[in-house]
Amino acid sequence: MELATVEKITSRPDTEGRWLGPELVDIHRFTHQWEKANSLALRHGRTPAIDTLIEHDRVRGGEQDAMIDAAYTAWRADVQAGWASILVAETRETVTQLNERARADLILDRTITPSREVTLHDGTQASKGDRVITRENDRRLRSKNGKNWVRNGDCWTITAVSSDGSITVRPAGRRFSGSLVLPAAYVTEQVELGYAITGHRAQGVTVDTAHTVVTATTTRENFYVAMTRGRHGNYAYVATDTTDDAHVALHPSDNPDGTDRHHPEQQTDPAWTPLFTIAAGVVTETGGALSHAAIVAREYAIPAVLGVDAALNASTTAT
Repeated sequence: MELATVEKITSRPDTEGRWLGPELVDIHRFTHQWEKANSLALRHGRTPAIDTLIEHDRVRGGEQDAMIDAAYTAWRADVQAGWASILVAETRETVTQLNERARADLILDRTITPSREVTLHDGTQASKGDRVITRENDRRLRSKNGKNWVRNGDCWTITAVSSDGSITVRPAGRRFSGSLVLPAAYVTEQVELGYAITGHRAQGVTVDTAHTVVTATTTRENFYVAMTRGRHGNYAYVATDTTDDAHVALHPSDNPDGTDRHHPEQQTDPAWTPLFTIAAGVVTETGGALSHAAIVAREYAIPAVLGVDAALNASTTAT
């Protein structure tokens, strides 16, 4: 699935307290000038962008469990300091793990009142005080003044849980106005906890800080989205003990054939995306690891032929 050009999309309340949907903004949301320029480099898969993140202490590495814990600890510290922060992970399993941990801690510090709970789409529980995210647009679900309606990707705070399973929610970050009721059926099918989200779900989100767990299967598109959500800081926690043989390729600087305009590669990996700038065209076989080849090829305005069985065997210049 192609991700939208999301670095120009945000969602916020206006000066009159109305909750606005996605709107076009520019990259000036970043506090640091270097991060503005680096976000564009990330978008195009340019490997020096990773070096820049490392230079600014935005990347940590270690075993996966340790990185999940480090991301959560940093997120927790930001939230306790009053920052709007989000956790981003590649898999739904990790997202659920982080959401459940966050909720457990919030219950312990009495931010959440678990007196009456509802079961959400992802199987987790939620109650008054929890932060949740909606997964489907529904213009029929509106606030009392009719100005707010439910959108995919909107974040909310639960203010009440009814005995019939419906919940009353208020736009996250707002203390008054904008409340609406989500029916029980919508809650069980289209609502999830919103402390941690996937890269796809992160589209359109703008926060103060973002903490992302990165594994070998993280795609360039998801990494770009996750690492451009925070105004003041975006941090990557890289699991170095995970592998994905279908997602391994040489860094462009280490590729002796990198200047061959007719040299097809075996994988489309973010590490050598800059090679698209000198490629005459792209031919891929099939498989998830190759799925973003068409997207990048279109960005560089070069021809692309996808899903060709045994393409590498048929080409005399393939490796």
